[in-house]
Amino acid sequence: MENRHDPEPPRCRADTSACQPDTLACLAPGSSRVEAIAEAVKKRGHAWAMSAWLLFGASALAAEKIPIDRLMASTVCVVGEVPGGSFESSGFVVGAGDTVMTTAHAIGTASNLRVKLRDGRVFRAQLERLGNENADVALLGLGELKLPPVQFGTLQDVHTGDTVLTIGCPLGFEFSVTSGVVSSIRASDLGYPLIQTDVPVNPGSSGGPLFDSHGRVVGIIKSTAAGRDRIHFALPADLGSALVEQVAHEREAYEAFNRAVLESLPENKLALYRQAVDLDPGLFEAHYNLALTLEKLGQLAEAEVEYRQTLRRRPGYSPAALNLGALLYGGKRYREAIDVYRAARAHDSRSEALRNNLAEAYRAAGDRDSARREFEALLRQNPSYAPAHYGLAVLYDDDHGDRRRAAEHYRRYLALAPEAADADQVRKWLRQTEQAEKKQ
Repeated sequence: MENRHDPEPPRCRADTSACQPDTLACLAPGSSRVEAIAEAVKKRGHAWAMSAWLLFGASALAAEKIPIDRLMASTVCVVGEVPGGSFESSGFVVGAGDTVMTTAHAIGTASNLRVKLRDGRVFRAQLERLGNENADVALLGLGELKLPPVQFGTLQDVHTGDTVLTIGCPLGFEFSVTSGVVSSIRASDLGYPLIQTDVPVNPGSSGGPLFDSHGRVVGIIKSTAAGRDRIHFALPADLGSALVEQVAHEREAYEAFNRAVLESLPENKLALYRQAVDLDPGLFEAHYNLALTLEKLGQLAEAEVEYRQTLRRRPGYSPAALNLGALLYGGKRYREAIDVYRAARAHDSRSEALRNNLAEAYRAAGDRDSARREFEALLRQNPSYAPAHYGLAVLYDDDHGDRRRAAEHYRRYLALAPEAADADQVRKWLRQTEQAEKKQ
């Protein structure tokens, strides 16, 4: 076919959104433990005196740094429904104050999640995130509710013999305060150490905060050793703080991503998409839209990198494979395009566009037999797929000089896509072919 313009493989062009109180004054230096409790009795009554005793058991100096009501205000009871009944566990407020951390195993298959505050108020909660399979932590979202968050410590802050306390909801005794010491830092097969403590742990304690003498959360109550008294374990708080930080970065990344989607200037889009992938390298949609923007600005080498980053994070994402393959095809890197299309089809074998583009890449690379097999297989899958008729017509015309069969597929192509950009060119070829046949 003379003066034929072979179309590049189809692309996917879309820029879419991803989506998605009461503090005790500090004691004066040098106050004794007895004086601390006496002062607490005057201000809060007997219940506070018991909490003060548990808290100040190590030293009055430590008590200066831990207003117990502040810790209470950052602690919650987590309740919900499970098959056959209900459950209650413990948790604490993290991040910007709109998120609660607890243990993942405490949540299980629960529904109708709620958090209960010390003053008796109850608010709905929604499961936002679970840690990975080795990190038994979960985050619950509180919507618009804002509560005072805890301060995290690290495992480096924890030493054997340190005084610690926990606030939780064991056996239905809500907001119980218990204290003890760090018995040991134990190696585990989870990939991180566990904090062994003699702080009492009972059903309902799981997910509660383990505070150090400075009021920092250094651990997350996890479990008790079966059949053993006063041998209990807490996850290092580093697991929780890392998850909170990760989620915060992801939220910032989505905000940048969505601003980029709404932005009209390509240069501004570029900056915002770059910000999104820097904040959350795993946000494949940001990599994909960054690639689209780079390609639009003519920065093809960088666009290729971002398409490949998209596919590394989401191997089955066909739009990225279609665009990367088309970019490679346009650079006459046909074998690389073939590799991209074949890898994508392993994840999306029903994609007609991927199969058609694979066939086009085979044809451009000179592998006509493979091209014909793919086009024919595609037409068996969908006889009305117009680009495959066009591809077969080109093959019959170029390789076999079989203009009769080429004409059949061109006519079918026109019947299916009469308004295609190259439709007039195809009609011209058909007229020339018919005239040639009449002269013979």
